[in-house]
Amino acid sequence: MSALSRVHVYYLIVRCLQIDTPEGGGRTPLMYAAARSPLEMITLLLEAGAAVTVWDQRGRTAYHHAIRARNGPALRALLRYWPRPLFAEWRHHRRAH
Repeated sequence: MSALSRVHVYYLIVRCLQIDTPEGGGRTPLMYAAARSPLEMITLLLEAGAAVTVWDQRGRTAYHHAIRARNGPALRALLRYWPRPLFAEWRHHRRAH
């Protein structure tokens, strides 16, 4: 999937689709956006309720995808929406595997 366009994001939001529906490799639209899209797309997804703590098949969240892409603005946006404490879910996820 290429970078999300504004049209794709608006379509997801307006149609009230499951915004966290995974695609290839278990990645969600937010994960793709964190790696490849401008901050505006990430913000639209977050404001529409996209979950930041969803894991793909490799155990990565949108935050991990933003780190790998070196997308600083995405990292800051994702941290604003990340539930506290930051790593509690990560510890639980790692113990479960």
